Amino acid sequence: MSFKVSIWWYVFFILSMLADNLKTWLMLFVMLLIHEAGHIAAAKKLGYQISKLTIYPFGCGAEIEHIDHGSTLEEVIIILCGIGMHLFYPACFALIHRAGLISSAYQNYLTHLNASVMLFNLLPVYPLDGGRLLDCIMQSYGSYRKGRTMTLIVSMAVLLLAVAEMRNIGALMAFSFLFIQLLLCGLDKKKDYHDFMLYRYLYPKEREIKLHQSLELYRNYISVFQKGGKLISEREWLHQIFNQH
Repeated sequence: MSFKVSIWWYVFFILSMLADNLKTWLMLFVMLLIHEAGHIAAAKKLGYQISKLTIYPFGCGAEIEHIDHGSTLEEVIIILCGIGMHLFYPACFALIHRAGLISSAYQNYLTHLNASVMLFNLLPVYPLDGGRLLDCIMQSYGSYRKGRTMTLIVSMAVLLLAVAEMRNIGALMAFSFLFIQLLLCGLDKKKDYHDFMLYRYLYPKEREIKLHQSLELYRNYISVFQKGGKLISEREWLHQIFNQH
């Protein structure tokens, strides 16, 4: 696993010191760091590998290999283990307050900040946790490719509706970043599906069989294609694709 600290972490550290806002920034950073640690712990427990860990100004980003290629249930568990960390923070803030380290007003501020961060992260906009939960739902009822397409469409619709009501410059910047991420995900769809097919070919697992006529793959099923009166297994089809040259 590679490890990297973003240059922006140092920039925000210096800016927070100059603005006399270091304590709040560090509290938010630690909150999001623990949030990501919840994702990582669950992923490792379920057998997923962490390929890269990057420290950003607001928490860290872990690249969990094939998290969106395996079981949707496993991905939901990983997502919820990160989100669940926010439920413990109010009690932690109360303990810190009782220890005399923060005032009652600052405790309330951190509690509201935590709630805002959690609700923002639950927005059904990919690749936020809420968007990933939406993706799991879409891909539980549809094929991998169609599910991802619907996720991106719904995410863009929610994002545009939210931006239309925004008046805060900070929120607009955050949503602008998400807009760019959505565009990149859309442009990367073809490569992403190729990676999913390769994952299914290299790491076959026992799953429930789904018989259908379209040449589409499902995350929670092994496909058997019905074409011209013949049955073609997913394994056979993938073998033809990756061994045709």
